[in-house]
This record gives sequence, C-alpha cells and structure tokens, in this order.
Amino acid sequence: MDWLSYRAGIFDVRGTLVDLDPSYRDVIYLKIIRDFGNRSGNTYLRTFNEDDLEQLLAMKVSRRRETLESFGLDPETFNESWVSESAMATRMEYSSVQPDAVALQHLKKRGVKLGLVTSAVKRAADVDVGIIKGKIGSRIFDEVVMPSYEPTLKQKPDPGAVKACVERLGVSPEESFGVGNSERDIEAYRSAGVFDILIDRGDGNKMYYEGQGPSLVISDLRELLSLVLQRGRISNWLRRKEPWSDWEAIEGR
Repeated sequence: MDWLSYRAGIFDVRGTLVDLDPSYRDVIYLKIIRDFGNRSGNTYLRTFNEDDLEQLLAMKVSRRRETLESFGLDPETFNESWVSESAMATRMEYSSVQPDAVALQHLKKRGVKLGLVTSAVKRAADVDVGIIKGKIGSRIFDEVVMPSYEPTLKQKPDPGAVKACVERLGVSPEESFGVGNSERDIEAYRSAGVFDILIDRGDGNKMYYEGQGPSLVISDLRELLSLVLQRGRISNWLRRKEPWSDWEAIEGR
C-alpha cells in the first residue's frame, strides 16, 4: 500500500456500509412463524412468542430446522418468506447507512473508482444497494457485482466476484483496495490480489483467523481518505527521489 496511488476501492455492504439492527432477525422470525401459523391453522405457531423464539434460536441450526419442519414449516417455505416483499419492507425499516459512508463521496470526488460486491440474495441485495444509493448518491458506484444475479460467479470468500469487479472498473488488482467486515471479505480480496482492509467499529464482533489476518484494520471509513489519497501522493513524491536519501532525511540521519 505504501508505494501505490490507488485508483479503485471495492466495498462490502452489510456491516461495512449498511447497518442492520440486530433485532431484525427476531422480528422476521416471529413474523414468518406467526404468519405460517395463521395460514396453516396451527394454534401454537399462531401464538408463538418471544420466549418460544429464544428457545428456538438457542438450538443448533440442524435442530432448529427439524423443529420447524415438525410444525410443517419446511426450509423452502421459510426461505421464501425471509425474502418476501413484506420481509424486505421490514428490512428497510431496520436498516441504516453507516454515518462514515460519507467517505465514499469524498473518494469519488477525488477520482477513485468505487465498486460494490455483495453475496446477499437478490431481494436483500437490491434493498441494501437501494438504501446506500438513496443516502449517498444514485451514481456513487461505478460497478456493482452481485453473484446472486450472475450464476457464473460464486459468493465470497471465492474471489471471482471481486476479480470481475476489478476488471469491469478497468483497473489492476494492485491498484485496488477492498473493505469488508468479515473474514470472508478479507479472504476474497486477498485471493483476488486486492489490498484487503478490515473495518472494525468495535461492535464486539471479533473474528479469528486460522491463517494470516487482515493487512490493515480501520475503525472508520473516513480513515481511507488519508490512508489511500495521502499515501498515494506521498508514494508518488518518494518515487521521484533517491530512496536512501529520503529515508535518511526522514529519520534525521
């Protein structure tokens, strides 16, 4: 990162640019279960409450699925309800753009191309991208890549979608940086040859890496303005000088 002026930045959505209130999951779970209870005539599901939900969510995923299936709520029906229009309307109510996402406007004004790569399912991805564009500009992104719309691309941590985004932006991986909030993001960026940056706002969601951790960690997207733009200018200046004399001057030798 020290020796390049970055021409493009690629961003994840959930947790990076858009914040989804944690209570959203519980709200949707209750809605799906109760609605199914009303349609099926299941009295228990129709009156499913917060205590019942707490017990359900405490189960392992496989056990939770078996429990719902025993009441007739199969995975396919549940998943369809999860991305239904009413569920997406609720998602919008519980979503907000991160305040520091304003940094994208400043990067854009300074000539940095912006890309977005999200592994969310179609409707959820559309909602999240729409929320971002509505808040910080309809033309803020030069390229948006959604594997859910392109069968040839796989979800992160597979690097294919990131590579496609870089190529469509018309830059090289070495000229690009990627920002995300999960290990899947970091792995995808690194595998694509993009400089990987983890955004950690201190929300308690700690990640543990079996291998190499992120190349850089920031706590606010506005840090990118100095890390990307200023470092680029400094790098260009340094490359016009004799490297050893510069470092000697910096260190006061």
